[in-house]
Amino acid sequence: MTTTRLGNLSRPAGLLLFLAAAAASAADATAPGFSLTRFEPAGRGSRFFTLESLDWRGNQAPILGFVADYAHKPLVIYRVNATGEQEVITVAREMLVGTLGGSFSFANNFRVGADLPVVMYAEGTSGQVGLTEYVRPQRSGIGDLRLSGDWRFYGSANDALRAGLGLRLYLPTGDAGAYAGNRAVRGTLTAQVAGELARVIAWSARLGVELSSREISYASGNIGNGAHAGLAIAWRGLGGRLNVGPEVAASTSFSNAFTRSNTSLEVLLGAHYDITPSWRVGLGIGRGTTPALGSPAVRGLLTVEWSPSTEAADACRDQLAADAAARQREQGERLAAERRAAAAAAALAAREKAEAERQLAERLAAERDAADAAAKAAAYATADDDGDGIMNSEDACPGEAGPHHAERSKRGCPTGAVVGDQLVLDVVRFQTGSDVILAESNATLEKVFAALQKLPAGYTYRVEGHTDDRGPAAFNKDLSVRRAKSVIAWLVARGFDAKRLSPAGFGAEQPLAANDSDLNRQSNRRVEFHITNLEVKP
Repeated sequence: MTTTRLGNLSRPAGLLLFLAAAAASAADATAPGFSLTRFEPAGRGSRFFTLESLDWRGNQAPILGFVADYAHKPLVIYRVNATGEQEVITVAREMLVGTLGGSFSFANNFRVGADLPVVMYAEGTSGQVGLTEYVRPQRSGIGDLRLSGDWRFYGSANDALRAGLGLRLYLPTGDAGAYAGNRAVRGTLTAQVAGELARVIAWSARLGVELSSREISYASGNIGNGAHAGLAIAWRGLGGRLNVGPEVAASTSFSNAFTRSNTSLEVLLGAHYDITPSWRVGLGIGRGTTPALGSPAVRGLLTVEWSPSTEAADACRDQLAADAAARQREQGERLAAERRAAAAAAALAAREKAEAERQLAERLAAERDAADAAAKAAAYATADDDGDGIMNSEDACPGEAGPHHAERSKRGCPTGAVVGDQLVLDVVRFQTGSDVILAESNATLEKVFAALQKLPAGYTYRVEGHTDDRGPAAFNKDLSVRRAKSVIAWLVARGFDAKRLSPAGFGAEQPLAANDSDLNRQSNRRVEFHITNLEVKP
């Protein structure tokens, strides 16, 4: 009896233990939150977004600033397959973080600062992979407070090389549910170098390590202990008020170092502009190149900084020193210029004399050449080079023998010659009032056919028929079209491509001469070939 009661009691107790173990297992299967953003803003006053320019002065004036960091797809769970990395869950799709901060420099070589990130907006998707639940971030939350200190042990504000050390301490004030904190004390130690080249190029580089009291594993990545590096270069314009250039930031964890899921590489193009000695703004855009945790597809940055106007006094002192140096350079350059001017005066007189003699010789030579050319032109105009009985001055084709033509532009040109867009033709004769070609015109058309064969194969032609003014206008118009078609039919029968020929008739609308004599009317009764696409290259 006692044994039975004990057995009955053991069943519910075992069930309770099973449910408790299941609940504990379910709790362990939820991935932990962590500080998601890979963007670590430089201390207030730097001319770069992620690297230190080390150009502060010990003017005992604070610098206050705000940085807005927008990231698209900063946290995605990937599945690796044969085709590459495939997105499974976009845990954080959009994230906007605003960082409030300030810095204070003293003793000309030291600077301290503090920054507090705040998640202003976040949006994503929760999901499960295997037994692990990945929870999207809360829409807002406070991040880990960052305290910083920098020591510049080599160089000063405008030197080509400056070197220093930086220490960052992160306090666990952040909300892990908003992916804003690691719930661990973290610290980084960084070696930094920077400088300016000819006051037009600014550069910076860093290398450091990060140590954390807590190592976090999330998906295939690790958050915690690791190393980081960065490089930046910028062009300085507008008197040093504008800085534009690229920045590269890289980091990797000590666990599974240099694997894609544990190594971040971000490229950024940024610009900073000093609106006044007290106000500076900056804009940047970039992206991550690996699937590491916190490495976004797109990152956009906006920064605004303010400091008291004591910087204007520093800038004024620098400008006064620069002006004094410039005056000394100008005095030396003026003396050198006077010496060069004295030496150049004599050389100038010699060059002017030589130039005058050269111009006189060129003018005399040009006059001789003009006289020779005029004599040659006169002799050519009165000559008949092709022997066709038409002087060169009246011959449109002085190099080829041809008959007299009523049109000046075709006079002396052989049948088939191209003048402008038109072929020169002998008279094609038809039966009176008909489109039947007389046999005596076959020789003329043979010449036309031979000329067309020599011209580019891509040319197309408009065959135009024309009449004199005798007879009704409608009849003449129709007759001119039919005669043009008869000529086309003759050429096609010889093998010419019909697609390259199109007929047109103008009747008596376009006479070459007044219809006041038989000779003029004969000139007006004609067939013309016009090239319709002269732009075609031979």
